[in-house]
Amino acid sequence: MNKIRGFRFKYWGLTVLLAAGGLTMWWSYQKETKRQQQAVLNNLALNHELSFSNYNVGYITLFENLELLAGNQHIREFVQAGRTNPAVRERFEPWAKACVNHFGFYDFFIIDSTGTVIYTVAKEKDLGTNLVHGPYAHTGLGRMYRKVITTGKTYMEDFSVYAPSQNQLAAFLGAPIYKADTILQGVVAVQLNTSYVDLNIGVHLDKIEDYILTSHFYFDREGHFGPVEELSFATRTAGTHLRGDTVLRYTPVPLPGLNWGILSVAPPQVVYDRLDWLNIFFQTTISGLLVLLVLVVLSYLGDRASGRYRFSESDIILVQNTWHQFSRKQQAFGTDFLIRLKNKARVDIPSERHKLEEAGQQLEAHIEGMIQKLDNQKQWEENLRDLARQLQPFKLSKRTARKIPNWFLESMADEQGRELPARARKAWLRVLHNAVDHLLAMIPTNKGEKDR
Repeated sequence: MNKIRGFRFKYWGLTVLLAAGGLTMWWSYQKETKRQQQAVLNNLALNHELSFSNYNVGYITLFENLELLAGNQHIREFVQAGRTNPAVRERFEPWAKACVNHFGFYDFFIIDSTGTVIYTVAKEKDLGTNLVHGPYAHTGLGRMYRKVITTGKTYMEDFSVYAPSQNQLAAFLGAPIYKADTILQGVVAVQLNTSYVDLNIGVHLDKIEDYILTSHFYFDREGHFGPVEELSFATRTAGTHLRGDTVLRYTPVPLPGLNWGILSVAPPQVVYDRLDWLNIFFQTTISGLLVLLVLVVLSYLGDRASGRYRFSESDIILVQNTWHQFSRKQQAFGTDFLIRLKNKARVDIPSERHKLEEAGQQLEAHIEGMIQKLDNQKQWEENLRDLARQLQPFKLSKRTARKIPNWFLESMADEQGRELPARARKAWLRVLHNAVDHLLAMIPTNKGEKDR
């Protein structure tokens, strides 16, 4: 009987153990999957927020630049005499090519008031044709021309397949050319290909696919394009969507007259690759209060071991994204920040311009290295040690050093002409204050300076 009871006890004990293990594995897997899905959702939302702002600013700038070109004396002179005066054409050609190279356009057109294309930089088959009754009258270029002539205003025709450019996608933007501000002489137009509309989505998790959806077509980073209907997962509904285990994010870009949007797709593999399987299997071996106790102890020990690394993964992604957007546009941020530091902290920084610029470039390189290595604590701290060795001669007090993060963000705001969003500012302050604390611990101080 004792043997039978012992057997039953072992049998039920094993059953309970397997059941607890199975339930713990299922619970851990579901929890980890939801956590990683949320991380993906946060990444997509953050990147779309940054890209939305860039597209709106870029669209306005594009219109303003073309309207300025339409009033340029080179264009007015060419419309009046370019076809009959070789000297005018000879002066105009290098200027037009320089415009294309400077702004990144695919092509540059001058169209007279009758609809004849009298000049292009690319010299494709559309040169010399008429956009009212010629072979390309019903293309995007022809529709754009008629709209500008009819309204007398700048207009953008959405992407469509354009035969003269090897049947690639092309969008056209045109502005009226006026004589004496009243007589419409023609249209200046530019052709944009898909590479011009940069998929400026920032830093993504691996394997996420990004698309621009126009009114009728999509295209991706590699320049692949096709009808929107070819994308089985395409949606025009704003927000985040789950299609099975696939995560989608669509953000409309409400540009006037255009039905554009940013679509990002995170396939199931993105979430599965990020699952912490070690943690899942570890939790499978325990249950109940023991799981909670072990996790609390490990969490406490882990916090003790990494207590100086006080920012989260979302902070890292947010800082890397904002720096990625900021560093593409700023010109001399390092130099400007050093000048601010010199004025506010009375730091002994060389006043010679070339030395100041050299120091500014070195500082930018350190900042770039620190940001790129935020997700690798060991490399991040090595980068800070190198910076600490260079900062040691300046003898910064602790009180002054702890003001540097705010001065740094002030410099960024001055460069951009606007403050960082609230979430981005908080993330930057956590990272910068953490960096300052590390630097203060790494730079030796004299006995009299410890309390300053």
